[in-house]
Amino acid sequence: MQNVPKQDTDKYGIVTLERHMAARIGKISHIVEKPKPDKAASTLAVVGRYLLTPSIFDDLAKIGKGAGGEIQLTDGIAQ
Repeated sequence: MQNVPKQDTDKYGIVTLERHMAARIGKISHIVEKPKPDKAASTLAVVGRYLLTPSIFDDLAKIGKGAGGEIQLTDGIAQ
């Protein structure tokens, strides 16, 4: 996770933390892809890589297109 300027939240997946566990480590309670700055719950952006189970592809197929008219991985993760 990385703190980004409020006006840049629409460029990232933004998370809400349930709790901080250690420096730069926290339990994510919510994730939204590219929320508008006035709708962003925080300025904590997801930057990194994921290890996901194959079921994510079923979720993405059901969800369809999201922000920017694209299929968004964060929508599948949130599901």
